[in-house]
Amino acid sequence: MSRPSVSADPQRWLRPALVLLLCALGAGATVSGLAPGIRVVALLLFLIFGPGVALVGLLRIGEPWRELTLVIGVSLAVDLVVATVLAYSGVRGSGAALAVLIGIAVVGAGAQVAVPVLRRRSEETTS
Repeated sequence: MSRPSVSADPQRWLRPALVLLLCALGAGATVSGLAPGIRVVALLLFLIFGPGVALVGLLRIGEPWRELTLVIGVSLAVDLVVATVLAYSGVRGSGAALAVLIGIAVVGAGAQVAVPVLRRRSEETTS
């Protein structure tokens, strides 16, 4: 009996796609001529959920409520660490902080795609 392909699982692509959508919202809100209220909502959605969905998705938590609370907590913690590091290093632009946060989120989304493939390869080589 063969195992299903890793790429055939649609759930595996859900979180990385959500991360990329949140990154696009955050980046798009800063460069577009949207109304200020819409820009604030788009940026807050990215800041509250973006980095957390990318990083907490690697933990494979089964309970949605625990995952959601961790997503929010990790996102806010990463936001705070990035802002603190940039403030202490003398970088005063908010664009740099947003770029670093988008980079962290994209790397986390990429890791969510790559880690199952690497796990499957290591299982195949050991068996």
